Parts: sequence; structure tokens; C-alpha cells
Amino acid sequence: MLLVARIQAAARHLPFMPTRAGLGTDVLALHPETTRLEHDRVTGEPYVAATPLPIDVAIVHASAADHLGHTRVDPRLVWMDGELVNAAATTIVTVEEVVATEEFVPVQERTTWPRFMVDAVVEVPWGAYPTSCVPRYTHHGSFYEDYQAAARDPDTFSGFFAQRVLEPPTWVEFLTANGGVQTLLDIRRPSGGSNE
Repeated sequence: MLLVARIQAAARHLPFMPTRAGLGTDVLALHPETTRLEHDRVTGEPYVAATPLPIDVAIVHASAADHLGHTRVDPRLVWMDGELVNAAATTIVTVEEVVATEEFVPVQERTTWPRFMVDAVVEVPWGAYPTSCVPRYTHHGSFYEDYQAAARDPDTFSGFFAQRVLEPPTWVEFLTANGGVQTLLDIRRPSGGSNE
């Protein structure tokens, strides 16, 4: 929550964002340059003043966008991507597909970010992998299981990270290194399926 508070402060151009996150922890002593203990003048209740976190570039993934930058997250925005976009000086949106502007016109209320908030759009199918892009596909549980198992040993993790993340030179080869088409079929959600 402190991270979110700092991003919110940057998005709103405020000197700090108040939060209760961090109270009773060592965070304030460890990071006095970004957090400080304050007290409400009326109630006397303590809170943490979290300073703005400057964000030069935000890269977020979404369901669809048009070539102008109108962007839609389906079915709704649930993470802190909105705060990142609001705070960033430059926003790059990767999307599952680039669609015609006409698809946004009849359902303008479903536009998550209008074009003036987006600086560039890049079409990257399966771009959220190994995480999910609901309702299109879920996360790849096996990737995280392998990651967790490899992380128990520095040498094993180094090999895992090189083979599965760093060495594939293209996005397609990255997906191939992690199971390729079979993995994508396994995590794909049926059209109109549940979001559970």
C-alpha cells in the first residue's frame, strides 16, 4: 500500500499521500527520504506521509486499443495499472489486439484510458504471459511452480532465468521456451467462460 500511496501522490502532483500502511513497522526508520510519521491536527491520529514516486515510463498490458491510443481493459481494471498510467510521464500500452476506432465509439464508457493518456500502442498477443489477461487467458501455474523450485538454489535459478526468460531473443521464442502452443492452449479461457 505504501507503493500505491507514493504512485497516487505522483499522479495527483501532491507533496505526499496519507496512508496508515507502514504504521508500526521499520519502514519509516529505514526510508525517511520517502516516508514520515505525521499526526492529524484534528483527531491526533497517526498516519504515514508517503512522498511521490516519479515514474518516467509506464508499460501496461490491456485487452485492446485502437491506433490512436484509446485503450480497453476487459472486463475491468483491477490492479494498480491505472495509478501507474496517471503518474507516468510516458505510457506505452501493449495489447492483445489493435482494433478499429469504431469499436470504441458505441461503448465509450468501456474505454479505460483515452488516447490523450497513451503515448504508444504495441500489439503483443499473449503479452501478459506468464500472468493472466482475463477473460482471454489465465496465469501459467507451472511457470510459477518452476520459478519457485528454481529459486531455492542460486545456480539452478540462474540457469532457469537464463533459459526461460533472458536468452529467448524474441517474444515468440520466449513463449516457445515456456511450452509454446501447448501452454497457450492450456491457459486459454473458453470464449464467454467464467472469470473465476
